[in-house]
Amino acid sequence: MTKPGFPVGAVLAALLFASPCLAVNDQTPAPPARRPAPSQPSKSQWPSEGFFSIDGGYQARSFTFDEVHHDTRFVEESTWQAEYKLRDGWWFGAGGGSRVWRNLVIAGAYSFSRDDGPATITGSIAHPFFFNQFRNIAGESEDLHQDEHALHISAMWMIPVNRRLEIGVFGGPSYFWVTREFVKEVQYTETFPYDTATFTGVVVEDANAGQFGGHVGVDVTWLFTRDIGVGALLRYSRASVGFDTPAGGSVSVDAGGFQIGAGLRVRFGHKGAPAGPPRTAPTGPRPPVNAPPAAPGTMPATVGTAAFTIAATPVYIRAEETRTPLKTLPRGTSIRVLEEAGDWLRIEFQDSQWGRRVGFVQRKNVQITK
Repeated sequence: MTKPGFPVGAVLAALLFASPCLAVNDQTPAPPARRPAPSQPSKSQWPSEGFFSIDGGYQARSFTFDEVHHDTRFVEESTWQAEYKLRDGWWFGAGGGSRVWRNLVIAGAYSFSRDDGPATITGSIAHPFFFNQFRNIAGESEDLHQDEHALHISAMWMIPVNRRLEIGVFGGPSYFWVTREFVKEVQYTETFPYDTATFTGVVVEDANAGQFGGHVGVDVTWLFTRDIGVGALLRYSRASVGFDTPAGGSVSVDAGGFQIGAGLRVRFGHKGAPAGPPRTAPTGPRPPVNAPPAAPGTMPATVGTAAFTIAATPVYIRAEETRTPLKTLPRGTSIRVLEEAGDWLRIEFQDSQWGRRVGFVQRKNVQITK
């Protein structure tokens, strides 16, 4: 006698028949599909396309060099020596740069500095009557000018520490063009019996020379707004510039030195959210991260209606004020409300760069159109 088997066929038929009915009777609306937010610059990526800067500060470059000149008088060789000293002083400059890849910026900067200081003169003058009886002279010239122009080409790597603080590390070649006043001739007086000579002054003449060198440095910027801020600069540069002097000799002069300064910073082509005041954690219970749609029949009247912003309104990917905004909508921007959840609205707006976008804004910043 055959035992009755489990009615598998009947159960499958019942499930197949019931499935369409269940699908028809399930009237719970599915939550609207969320469009993925456009990719935003990561926190480690520099959010600007370039910068301009104006700086001024102090340059440390103490350096001494001299020139010895020989001249035959009264059959013997007279000599004089001019000793020059470069001193610390002030500098100013300007620059700019543009991003070429990720955080890499190619930048250029111009700097100018001037030194004014006397040359120390010593000499040994032959006697007109006696051999090997030299007369010594000594003194100082008037202030002699040295103007130093420098062009720095840098590869700079930008490090965004946060929305306000940025650090740039840079280095590269430099070209120096130096104009310098040199002693051409030493003047002195002598009277009979010519046992002494007295220094009276010098004749000076300009000389120019240029030379390539190099530099390294670091730049720290603090932004007050998204695009405007102040910065501090530390740069070390050096080149050895050779001169043919007006007296017929040659000397080597060190150009550059340590420069420390500060000035204005201007960013352009910003891709991230504007810098604003530091964010603080909201008080009270936090709003839901993903607010579900309201149940059928209880949807607020504002849903699906037009609205506009009544203040500068940050738009977030989630209903969390502590997140970085996708964008900040200016006052008077037209939007469309998709759903309401407590103090937050899920909205749709038109972005000039990305097109249609969806996000969360705080209800207090929005006016529903009547």
